[in-house]
Amino acid sequence: MKKKQGIILIGLIFVFCVFITGCNKEKKPGATLGNGEGNQQAEAGTNENVDDTIKKPEPVPDEFDTARENAKDKQKLNEEAEYAYMEFVADDRLAVSDIEEKGWFRQGNRYGFSEIVDKYLENEFDAEDRDMCGLLDASYTYIDCGNNGTEEMALQLEYRLPYGEWYLNYFLCYEDGEVHIMGSDEWGYRSYLTLNKCGYVENGGSGGANIYSVDFYFFNEDNERVFLYSCEEEMGLATPMVPKYYLKNGWDRTDYPEMDYDGSGEGYTVYRYSLKEYDYSDDSVDMYEKYYKDNMYSFTDAEGKSAMPAAAMIELYKREGVKWFDYEELEEKIKKHQHMAGADDKILNADAVEWLSLLDVIKYPIYVEKEEEEPQVINYTILDEHPKPYLSKNAPSSTPYTPVKLKQKSCKENDITDVDEWFTKAGTTKLGTDFDDGIHRFVLTGDAGYGTMTQINVYDKTDNTWLYHLDFSDFLYEDGYEGNDFVARGIHNCFMVDDLLYLNLYHRTYAETCPANAYMICVNMTTGEVMWISDSLVANSGSFVRWGDSIITGYGFTAEDDYIYILNRYNGAVTERIKVKKSPDYFRFVDNDLWVRTYSYDYVFDILNN
Repeated sequence: MKKKQGIILIGLIFVFCVFITGCNKEKKPGATLGNGEGNQQAEAGTNENVDDTIKKPEPVPDEFDTARENAKDKQKLNEEAEYAYMEFVADDRLAVSDIEEKGWFRQGNRYGFSEIVDKYLENEFDAEDRDMCGLLDASYTYIDCGNNGTEEMALQLEYRLPYGEWYLNYFLCYEDGEVHIMGSDEWGYRSYLTLNKCGYVENGGSGGANIYSVDFYFFNEDNERVFLYSCEEEMGLATPMVPKYYLKNGWDRTDYPEMDYDGSGEGYTVYRYSLKEYDYSDDSVDMYEKYYKDNMYSFTDAEGKSAMPAAAMIELYKREGVKWFDYEELEEKIKKHQHMAGADDKILNADAVEWLSLLDVIKYPIYVEKEEEEPQVINYTILDEHPKPYLSKNAPSSTPYTPVKLKQKSCKENDITDVDEWFTKAGTTKLGTDFDDGIHRFVLTGDAGYGTMTQINVYDKTDNTWLYHLDFSDFLYEDGYEGNDFVARGIHNCFMVDDLLYLNLYHRTYAETCPANAYMICVNMTTGEVMWISDSLVANSGSFVRWGDSIITGYGFTAEDDYIYILNRYNGAVTERIKVKKSPDYFRFVDNDLWVRTYSYDYVFDILNN
């Protein structure tokens, strides 16, 4: 029995050893295949030393790793771009122009910082004016056009120009190892430009006391300037309406409804939106076709709520195809348009930029006011004299006066807007705030707001020596009318004869608003004394003239009488008045005739000396 058990035990041990030996034995290629294919592959030598262990897949980077690598690439690109931008403003690198501007930039050409500054001044000003011009300041900021993580640069250059400070903005990007000028804009007197961190720009300004116009655009992620829309806002209307001059044929329209204004609706605003950008320097296209036919309008009342035009206006708009909308509806339409153009809310609502100085980087010389010797200027402060008409006791009382008579030769209706053509035919130009009488140069200054000039600088025309400074600020308001709207009185024209300065001074509204208005004044330039002040409402024309011993001027206004007035230049007394159809604006002598431009009629008079 024991012997039998021993034999069984020895047998089990043998089987176990065989099993262990078989497990450790080197496998032949294909030996695990049961259909014979493995042996054929082994003989062909196509599968030797195959490692049949399970292979691990290649690691796939997660989104965080990808974003981190992209951020590193953009950081490196931004560092490279910042270095390139600073090289450009330091005049050590040229920038490629991506824009084409007549007389300024040629697309594809390269320009240096100093060249850009100089080129602007050369194109805008004659050599004699350039000594009054220069670069006052330079600053920069970084923007992220399209909100994609790259840095573009905005430059802001402040210039000192003869008419005041002016600003130019340039927008730069960095591509393919080069700095590119991708856009430019300018702004200054009565205008502004705002920029946010995503390259969204608002450029606008005032076209008058109640008109504001703004353009909106942005730079997308491809650094392309994308115009969004323009908006013109005209306030203070008596009723919700599209002004006549926005419509086809403008002022010449005869079917424009004449609304009956009772004064209760004052304070309406019309908004003119346009989704197209226009070239305002091109005068070859009809104004309506060029600017107005694609406009969209909306109206609000004094509280900013949407307003409805009158039935007659609606009928006109329907007949003419004028597009008008509820105010809120049009605002929503504009918002959708911006989004479709690529300006999403993140771009539109990004924070405003902060500008940093470049004065320690740029090599371009900063303009410094030239120190000149203080001119020996005679200063006069002229006080308003009461009552009017006023005549000084020192005014000449016995000077012989030869009156002048006017005899009408012709009167024809003008086009109202053809005033420039009238001046051309008269062989002269329209007066501004800087003019001369052949001997003296006069500069009207001391603007009290909206072009109301209160001071006169008088220069010798030959060598531009500054002779006199006269301050008429005491005439700005009539007593009791201080601060009222539109009744501030200002100077509009003047000239000198025999050391006597003649000027007209008036406000631009109805006589009933402030009847103490529209005077002729004579000042003795030797003493600064007021010789006389004429009666009121005789001189609100844009100019006046002298013929011998007479001053010829005019007065008129809406719903008021319109006259030409002839005054004795020695005492300011009115010697004659001549009724005309509309308010006189300008007077010129042409071939011994007197040409008179009124609001809508042109007159020619014979001049007859008594």
